Amino acid sequence: MKRLISSRLVVILAAAVVLCGAAVPSSAAGARVERFASAFWMFPTSDPHQFVAYDAFAWTDEGTGGFDIAGVSRSICTKARRKNGTMIECRGGDFVSADPAKTFEMSPDGSSATLRIERRGHTHVVHWTSDPTGLGFYEAEEICLPSGGQGYGGGITRAASATGKIFGKKLGRSRFADIEIGVMVSQCGLPTFHHDRTGRVTGYSLLIPR
Repeated sequence: MKRLISSRLVVILAAAVVLCGAAVPSSAAGARVERFASAFWMFPTSDPHQFVAYDAFAWTDEGTGGFDIAGVSRSICTKARRKNGTMIECRGGDFVSADPAKTFEMSPDGSSATLRIERRGHTHVVHWTSDPTGLGFYEAEEICLPSGGQGYGGGITRAASATGKIFGKKLGRSRFADIEIGVMVSQCGLPTFHHDRTGRVTGYSLLIPR
């Protein structure tokens, strides 16, 4: 079984945020158990420099602080060659946000997950299944600005395959999908997202520690 070690540094500016986090009790002081899943699909158009992108993601925290958001999107992206690589830019399109507490489920070991959002006559659903050969480990660090403080954590990241249906389009297996589960012990203040009765994100609040 292939195992990878990676590390990441995350800077939190105002309401900007963090990465994921080996499940420990969420009641531990200053600790958040974090779960994350994402998937991305690309479809060509008649223009060789454009493609249609579909995206699905969910991010949940359990414990001190909280960062909970999920959503799906559809957008038109352009790609252009640059001196040092290829630039991809996505603009406009459709976006549906939701409360992951009501729309997202992940297995305890992070081997599978499902996102299901019902909104405006559409049912958006995505299923993730992890690849047992794609297990890796990560470390994460947070730096809180301007309030100061920091956080450390880590966990398991799994390469995954994802299938689903977003905005009425049936989506085959995505090559760009992953699942993460871990823990972060932090002094940082994270935004708490607020949702209306339909699950749409309406705003957020942020406590900056003294």
